[in-house]
Amino acid sequence: MNCNVPKPLIMSIDVTYKCTMRCLHCFNGSNENELEPELTDEELLYLADQIVDIMPNVICFCGGEPLIRREILYLCCEKIVKRTNGYTKVNVVTNGELVNNEVARNLRKAGFNLVQVSLDGAKPETHDWLRNKIGSFNKAVNAIKSLVEAGLYVGVAYTPTLKNIPEIDEAIKLCEQLGVCEFRVQPLMVMGRAKRNLNGYIPTYRDYQILATKLKQLQMQQIAKKGMNVEWGDPVDHLIRSNYRESGYNPFIGIDAYGYLRISPYLPLTFGNIRRHTILEYWNSGLSNVWSLPIVKWISKQIRATEDLDLSSKGFKEVYWEKSVDIDLIEDYISEVKPEQFFAKN
Repeated sequence: MNCNVPKPLIMSIDVTYKCTMRCLHCFNGSNENELEPELTDEELLYLADQIVDIMPNVICFCGGEPLIRREILYLCCEKIVKRTNGYTKVNVVTNGELVNNEVARNLRKAGFNLVQVSLDGAKPETHDWLRNKIGSFNKAVNAIKSLVEAGLYVGVAYTPTLKNIPEIDEAIKLCEQLGVCEFRVQPLMVMGRAKRNLNGYIPTYRDYQILATKLKQLQMQQIAKKGMNVEWGDPVDHLIRSNYRESGYNPFIGIDAYGYLRISPYLPLTFGNIRRHTILEYWNSGLSNVWSLPIVKWISKQIRATEDLDLSSKGFKEVYWEKSVDIDLIEDYISEVKPEQFFAKN
């Protein structure tokens, strides 16, 4: 296997699966199940050292609610920004509940590049319904205000449902008024709690086509007037593209809250754990072009559209709710991995 390829461009770290909410659509079951002990503060700091050595373009701290562990995130961000001379941009996502003026200033001081806040409606009742918590809309809006006032680049993530799609124009207008820099929408991931809670609220393929066309038109209008950036994302694009990469090059590394290495948050498959070896050791042992592996191609081809994201409906292990199949690229023999290992035991 040829490992002489560029570094990973994008990395993400799930710093915790603990959360201040129990959102109806959460795909990784945050605040509900813990499969193993999460990475400690010391392990996260050591991970920051490794990120400095790799120097990806972007690193994003995710969750759960990452700001539950904000003190260690400040230290990690400061280290990464300082030691890469600002080359590696550090982002964080949040539901906004723990953000106040002080937290916003600390995020700016630590060197965070972008803070993405979840806002899922233009009205309190709509957002609060999906977030499963009364008052969460007002807290998200106040968080955006604090972050903008602190001088941070603020993005908003909007998860479309049949309940909030009619409010999207109003939500975009609200975000512009608040000083948001980018507004990102991608299809609802029907995994985890979403498949349990949102029957009757999941948009159809046609709904998404209409919404995507509308957002792309808005994007062009916003570019023309140099306004807030509006984006439409596709969560399965990386899986489809992977099957056409001759090199198998892997531009993304995700690290879950237990230290396992992932190439996609939607596959029940990991490639080792940073508690055993460093990221670079795994990278040089095949993580760099792991998409070329037959077993990876086989499982990624199971997902062709957002409707296919719930692999557990085909008998596969449910990602984040059951332990994924771990192929340690340093310690295991890939040739010994069999397809039947990916299926849940009844």
